[in-house]
Amino acid sequence: MKLSKSDRGDVMAVHQAAKPSARERLLAAANELFYTEGVHTVGIDRVIEQAGVAKASLYNTFGSKEELVHAYLEGRHAAMAARLTGGRGDAARQGAQSGRLLADWIRSRPAAS
Repeated sequence: MKLSKSDRGDVMAVHQAAKPSARERLLAAANELFYTEGVHTVGIDRVIEQAGVAKASLYNTFGSKEELVHAYLEGRHAAMAARLTGGRGDAARQGAQSGRLLADWIRSRPAAS
């Protein structure tokens, strides 16, 4: 079966709309790898490979591994706060703020040698 040019465009649009963004894929990969193996043991190349994105996508989206870790911690904290509060908005905002504070504290610590 041969598709017309407009049909191919429709198929491509549906395929692209269903695919998660690079940010979503990076966070999903980071969530799985960081949670199971630890933030310090997982390198950026492993996250990029699992997410199926280019290295430039990581740096354009987050700027650094540190910022990816920050977003990962915020997401984990917000999800936990939502589970604990039944998804009420105020608690989720407070959870995100606590996640930012935790990430700031982690960033302020001296790097391990």
